[in-house]
Amino acid sequence: DQLVDETQEEALVALRIQGVTTQQAELCWRNLADDVFVRLKADQLAWMTCCVIRAESELHGLPCVEIRTLEKERVTELFVHALDFDGLFASVVASLEAMRCNVLAARVITSHDQRSWDLFQLVDANGQALVAADGERLMQKLKRQLMARSAPQFRAGRVPRRLREFLAPAQIRFESGSPYTLMWLECTDRPGLLSLVAEVLMAKQVRIHDARIATFGDRAEDLFTLSDRQNHALDEAACASLDDELRRRLDAVLKEH
Repeated sequence: DQLVDETQEEALVALRIQGVTTQQAELCWRNLADDVFVRLKADQLAWMTCCVIRAESELHGLPCVEIRTLEKERVTELFVHALDFDGLFASVVASLEAMRCNVLAARVITSHDQRSWDLFQLVDANGQALVAADGERLMQKLKRQLMARSAPQFRAGRVPRRLREFLAPAQIRFESGSPYTLMWLECTDRPGLLSLVAEVLMAKQVRIHDARIATFGDRAEDLFTLSDRQNHALDEAACASLDDELRRRLDAVLKEH
């Protein structure tokens, strides 16, 4: 509770400087769970809140896609705020993969009023923040994709030969949550990893309610909050089927090697 209060107060200071009142901010936050304020930095919360408030007055419910460059960290942050739908996460990561963006970290959040508050930290294929032209192209591509709610076009990511000898079998485990299912995934990072996971989840008709994506060097450690299409926790059979398919897809390259 103390951390939630500290994050909100620090964000409010930054928001007042930009002309956002405490009442406006708190109205914007009313549908966010408390753990969101623990997972976000105050400056991230302030930036995302400004984006949402501006979008509500200018876009009238249309998808909001914004980017900014963090010069000190040399990464680009992408914020996606849109009415949630099955495949939203998959659409975003497929677009990022198509533009050869690497996701270093992500916080995938669904508010109580079923809107995404998704934040991605990205670098380009050379490990640098996106240049302005690529950032603008990405924003326009995502806006079109989200407005159309079209099924993403997945591309099979090829694992470079230099990485194959370092690949380790995927570690996957499930835990019953309330009211959803938690899935931990640890594996060697490789091109198209998130697209592959998103494709499997869509094929198994599994919904993503929350996700925490983190990459540490060549290691990906991801946590997903999942349900079936009726928003119920996954049963044992569904977990087993999802586990089998993810391992089959993720570990296929080990058999090739």
